[in-house]
Amino acid sequence: MHESGRCWYFSGMDGIRRFDFSRRKYGPELLVDVIDIGDVPNYVFWDEPYWLSYYDITLVTEGTGRLWLDDAAQPVCPGSVLFTTPGQVRRWQVDGLRGLALFFPGEFIAAFFSDPLFLHRLGYFHQMDGRHSVQLSQREAAELASKLDTMRGEIATLRPDTDHVLRAGLYEVLMWVSRRYAQRAGAAAVPGNATILGFVDLVEREYASLHRVGDYADRLAVTSGHLTELCKRRLGRTAGAVIRGRVVVEARRRLLHTQATAARIAADIGFQDPAYFSRFFRRETGASPSEFRSAGRAAYGYDVKPAETAASSAR
Repeated sequence: MHESGRCWYFSGMDGIRRFDFSRRKYGPELLVDVIDIGDVPNYVFWDEPYWLSYYDITLVTEGTGRLWLDDAAQPVCPGSVLFTTPGQVRRWQVDGLRGLALFFPGEFIAAFFSDPLFLHRLGYFHQMDGRHSVQLSQREAAELASKLDTMRGEIATLRPDTDHVLRAGLYEVLMWVSRRYAQRAGAAAVPGNATILGFVDLVEREYASLHRVGDYADRLAVTSGHLTELCKRRLGRTAGAVIRGRVVVEARRRLLHTQATAARIAADIGFQDPAYFSRFFRRETGASPSEFRSAGRAAYGYDVKPAETAASSAR
């Protein structure tokens, strides 16, 4: 295990490098950080996948290319703002990258606002449809850079009330970005219904073990029909579609970024029968697990290795 200056990192499951937040980078425990990418030697923009256990918002000031988040490529150019939710696999393919990165563990927000679902209410985290970036105008990018630089200045001085100032600054940035994201992406925050928010959070935590709408309805003390109707009205899709969507996200992530067989992936996300998993995956994506893996790895730029013969048995 090593310290990169921003976080501890070590090999994660199936060899994908994982980065954890460094709580004592500045001495006293601090659960938020803002860095100028150019100030950090050998920052983690190598051409290999890794994932974060914390939230990240990156404002790009220089450079062009793309950032892969799971299997969705986000365009990168000056003024791009990129959002990473814990667990997403990232891979940078950018020339001349410069910018500012803001990152924090979810507990930094949850503890202060006493709202464990606050980050789910924002439109740009916990996305399942690939909208993980927004493009700002030159004026807007300068405004956001100023807010982030103010937070950097506070971190550099570390006063007794720094935690409070940084929470206020983080909250301001999150809401400022949320408005621009809603304008550009046409997506507002998740509706504030307590049952819907609880459902979204529960799916994120239990998708690998609970696949039935009734299981979630029982946990939330509502009927399956009521939960489905709420989801239709407030999310624009059924409760079952939300559950299936999260399962597919995880399956695609593992098929693309790991060498695990389809049978092992199926077991990891709650399918006892690999053949049933294959049928489910084809129904949801239009491709078998092996077809998706082959096409996805080729598009992503991975060397497609012949070690996946075991996965082809679950086609």
